[in-house]
Amino acid sequence: GWDTEIDTFVGWTGDVGGAVFDIGGLYYHYPDTDGTSYGELYASIAPTLGPLTTEFGIWYAPDQSNTAGDNVYVYTDISAGIPDTPITLKGHLGYQDGAVTFTGKALDWMVGADVKYGPVVLGVQYIDTDISQRR
Repeated sequence: GWDTEIDTFVGWTGDVGGAVFDIGGLYYHYPDTDGTSYGELYASIAPTLGPLTTEFGIWYAPDQSNTAGDNVYVYTDISAGIPDTPITLKGHLGYQDGAVTFTGKALDWMVGADVKYGPVVLGVQYIDTDISQRR
């Protein structure tokens, strides 16, 4: 197994016109192995749409020795607080196309809820993919 992972990243985040933009890149380095290190680029925008908090993003890993081809992951996250309660409902939908999955393509999703009590947030989520249907 890998004994060490060193993550290096560079990026910029800022508020532009009421939406939060985040762009950057990451490099995952595994010094104890040969040929397993790789890099990714990402970008996201998180506009507030009325009572909804949203985020739309993309991750891109170009063809490298560790990826055996390009990989693209696009996603959206959405959440909304229930008024006058400590409860927030949330969801996620993502789609991956490329060399990182066993199938070349994969859809993933999440539905959940958080309850905030003072400084503590308790959450429950259901997370799944369609990978088993694509094999």
